[in-house]
Amino acid sequence: MNRKALILSIPMILVILLLGGWFVLRWKNLQNAKKQLPRASGQMAQTPQAVESPEKTPEIQATIDPDVNHWQTKETETFSVKFPKEWYWVELPSKNQSGVHVITNNPKFPLSENLEIGLFAGIGDQTPIKIHNDAEFVMAERGVPTTNVGTPEESLKSIFSLAKSNYPNVKCGRFTEQGLLPIEAWCTAIYPDHQMQQTFYSIDKVWSLEKSAWTTDATLVKRDDLRNIAENFILKGY
Repeated sequence: MNRKALILSIPMILVILLLGGWFVLRWKNLQNAKKQLPRASGQMAQTPQAVESPEKTPEIQATIDPDVNHWQTKETETFSVKFPKEWYWVELPSKNQSGVHVITNNPKFPLSENLEIGLFAGIGDQTPIKIHNDAEFVMAERGVPTTNVGTPEESLKSIFSLAKSNYPNVKCGRFTEQGLLPIEAWCTAIYPDHQMQQTFYSIDKVWSLEKSAWTTDATLVKRDDLRNIAENFILKGY
């Protein structure tokens, strides 16, 4: 190699050495960075998921809009009933007939555990229903032919007598004057376990209807609201 070629090759050699040194330094830096990373634990890293807040349980409302014109209406094949829009119709359907149902302000009321509720509308019956929230209520109804006893007045007399026999501390009275139909009446029983049962009666020549509401004895639900539901329960077809 002549002197001129040697002189020209020196810069190239220097460039190669510099690039080689840079690559070596870069490789060492990468290795150090890898050493600082946490070792895999055998599980794939999970992408953070948005945590949804638990579903909020609807509030049990004791106070409602008392204007019946603003209430909702439930229609079945045998009756219609109006009740506050803030409250609920809870039903377990039946294939052959209207299912077991209640009106309540507790949308989570365990109706499946109280299938016999419609049989316990009478005062003093040993219903398993227990209300523990002063704001809560549940209402069910039942009806029997008035002619099973006789006249509407005889039916009312029999109802009051049976209520007194079942629970001596019951208080009963009537809303309507004697001689007017339908007869509108009531009975209220306060039981030792702080439970209260208010039953409203509507009796004409055909049917004697009982609508019972269960609450605590310190209930926040107004009696007039319960009575309005009872008075807006209308049988069809007669």
